[in-house]
Amino acid sequence: MEIRIENGLLQIIGEKIVLKNLKAKVFYDGPTFNTLEQLPHGEWKISERGGETICACDNFIFTVQEEKGDLLLKTVYVNDTGAPLRMIRSFDALNCEWDCKIDCAFCNLTKGNYGSVFAEMGSPSIKRRLCDGEQVESADFTAFLDGKGNNAAFGFCTFHEYFSTVNVCADGYLVATALTECKTLAEGERLESDWMYVHKTQSDANDAVDAYAKKTAERMGVQKVKEPVNGFCTWYYYGPNISEESVLKDLEEVAAHKEIPYRLFQIDDGWFQRRGDFVENGKFRSMRGIAEKIKSHGLIPGIWVDPHIADEESEVYKNHPDWFVKTLDGKNIHPAHTLDFSHPEVERWLYDLFKKLTEEWGYEYIKVDLIAPALCEGSYYDPSFNSLKNYRRSFEIIRRAVGDDVFILSCSSPLMAAVGLADSVRSSVDIFERYASLLDVFGRSLNRSYLGKNLIVNDADCLLLRKAENEDGECFRNCVRNDREIETYITAMLASGSPIIHSDKLSLLSEAQFRLLASLFPLLGRPAKCVNFLQESIPSVLDFGRCGNFEILAFINWGENEKKTFTLDRKGYVFEYWRKEFYGYSDGRMDIEVPAHEVKLFTISNGEGIVPLGVDDTILPQLQWKYQDGALEIELLKDGEGVYVYADRDVQSNCNYEKVGDDVYFVKGGKRAERVIIK
Repeated sequence: MEIRIENGLLQIIGEKIVLKNLKAKVFYDGPTFNTLEQLPHGEWKISERGGETICACDNFIFTVQEEKGDLLLKTVYVNDTGAPLRMIRSFDALNCEWDCKIDCAFCNLTKGNYGSVFAEMGSPSIKRRLCDGEQVESADFTAFLDGKGNNAAFGFCTFHEYFSTVNVCADGYLVATALTECKTLAEGERLESDWMYVHKTQSDANDAVDAYAKKTAERMGVQKVKEPVNGFCTWYYYGPNISEESVLKDLEEVAAHKEIPYRLFQIDDGWFQRRGDFVENGKFRSMRGIAEKIKSHGLIPGIWVDPHIADEESEVYKNHPDWFVKTLDGKNIHPAHTLDFSHPEVERWLYDLFKKLTEEWGYEYIKVDLIAPALCEGSYYDPSFNSLKNYRRSFEIIRRAVGDDVFILSCSSPLMAAVGLADSVRSSVDIFERYASLLDVFGRSLNRSYLGKNLIVNDADCLLLRKAENEDGECFRNCVRNDREIETYITAMLASGSPIIHSDKLSLLSEAQFRLLASLFPLLGRPAKCVNFLQESIPSVLDFGRCGNFEILAFINWGENEKKTFTLDRKGYVFEYWRKEFYGYSDGRMDIEVPAHEVKLFTISNGEGIVPLGVDDTILPQLQWKYQDGALEIELLKDGEGVYVYADRDVQSNCNYEKVGDDVYFVKGGKRAERVIIK
């Protein structure tokens, strides 16, 4: 890597990446309505220190590292004005030029709340083809395709200091901004950015985003992403109208269905008195007693809580006004009613609350919700704090209280700032009743499948299988999706890599619906690759990779057009799971038509003689087989599993079988792990 100075500006010429005309800026309020800037001044001096290159002038310092052709940068501003700088709005930690134009970009749009700006589960994900001069803003990072055909990732890879945005311009300008929330900087005090990361590849956009995720995991200290916890949640049937009676009835139903590998039973909102006072309300006698009953069925007890805000009627709010974030002038409680976790007494309160939920009551899964509404620009007990640090501190306290074994879901929260503290983050809006809700959910969670690769469990919300006939007067949200739309829902849920959290009233479901739920397992355990990631608003070609000896590929027609044609570009025998239909042999190009709102999910297999095509009861079959001496031998994964096979001759089997189409046989197995032999 070479760094040189041209016309008073820094130029970075790396092994793969060139960044031209580096600048940095600090923006702050002037005496009236104007915005003033602090720009670099003085001569740039370049030195080496421990594998880093330090570029310093009188008031700015760039630290640059090169790792395998990628660049890492951090920027520091030093206030040398001779007076305090007040109301610092933002800090352009990096303003530079790419070495060519930029064609299109992936962005997570920002949301603002009381002066705090970030991306959370409700923030749309977009892909934008850029016109000349057009720029687009994203929270935290972006991925883009440049005019030379390279894919790149650019943005912040640590989240300790400030919420952040990046801007990408079609003309090749890149800007990374720390959002400083009206910070005051004393004379001689430093303003420090988080680390930024730049990656370029000649491979596709998925690889660029994955490289960003891996680097963020490394820099945020993520050793390993926990396994998703599958189970049951009370919210989407009862809403806040749960009672101890309804909880225990559904617990018995969950325990009775051994064919579904439920691990979690999670009680959602509706169990406590009010925000701030987390004790049982009149509908519940003992939350500890319920946790014990959940454990007695071999399940993990889970509970919902929102500890970042307190109601005005709560004892916390009435008795401890000093515990809350204040307005910027420090005179009043902020209207968000946000608890200030830099205050030592609030830290103790939060620590004790989570000790109670886990050690005293016995809950081992905590859904921490409604965080975004609590994020605010304000005055904190610790003057160095801001909304990001308040959020991060709260989860540091929670993790210290509950330990590493308790699973924490951060819901309605910043996406990237959760990394390294929570085990899972909600990546999508709530699932609602109609088909259109799937577009909202999977337009976010599929586009954020990078979260589940190396960073954090990507939670795409709950799975609802019910229709009108599966609902009664207790139903909180009446679902109107049809069978084909439910198949689309399930396939997209599996592709997102999300845990399966079921939320129907189990006593009203049919046996066929329970078989459908059972068919989701075993899970693949990883998100599918979103083919043409930058070209589609909602990924519609989902590559699950290899499952056992199969390749799995799904096509979804998200739109309203009657038919959409996809091209299956694989060689092999092609079998569609949902219709149990054999499409024949593909020589590497097969056109597939998919009706509106529907999905086609294909298993693709290769072999000679007798070839398995798919199974009847597992959506992502991880089947293993071998063909030798004219006989096919298969080991079943489930009791009573049926296997579809292709054979160009009449066959015999040690199990029940029948011919169901031209050259297609259906063989019904017996016990799990038994050998099915077809010859």
